[in-house]
Amino acid sequence: DLNTLIDKGHLLTMLQRYDEAVEVFESGLPRANSQEKPNLISLIAGTYAEKGNFGLALQNIDDAIGRTGADKFKFQKAQIYQLMAKHEDAISIFTELIENGIQVRDVYSHRANSYMATKQYDDAKADYEKLQVFWPDAPGIYLNLAQIAEAKGQSSEALKNYELYLKYADPQSIPTEELKQVRTRMEQLQGSKP
Repeated sequence: DLNTLIDKGHLLTMLQRYDEAVEVFESGLPRANSQEKPNLISLIAGTYAEKGNFGLALQNIDDAIGRTGADKFKFQKAQIYQLMAKHEDAISIFTELIENGIQVRDVYSHRANSYMATKQYDDAKADYEKLQVFWPDAPGIYLNLAQIAEAKGQSSEALKNYELYLKYADPQSIPTEELKQVRTRMEQLQGSKP
């Protein structure tokens, strides 16, 4: 059955046995119907991306896109570009998805990360602020906004966002070292000695 085969492929991918996973996914292609086939091809693309074989990952995801034009495959292609550090290409796809009405958190989040990677801080900030509508108490957003403010030399804005980060951060789920770095950075911004 195809679902069992997909589960086996996922497990092999998690075990970093990528070539075996690709073989398993490919073995399902002959029995997959026209709707299942692009999904299997997408899984093959994802496996190649995890392996670091971006050429084959893009080739397969382009095949899936060509078969359906589905936005989920375009999103996956943008994520592959992110892994390749081709952030401008990723931003183009994320922007196209947003312009086509795909106004979901993941698209904004990934585009914001690519904007950060390319130092397009105003655009990153705009996307993180849109994410606040979805997740007003998500600490990571405030950490990113603090980093943007620092990059732009806005110490008081950075400090405000670091404070909000600490307000919403769950000390049990965030590494102690990360919390310590934030507190140290806050002290430095306040003009205190670390």
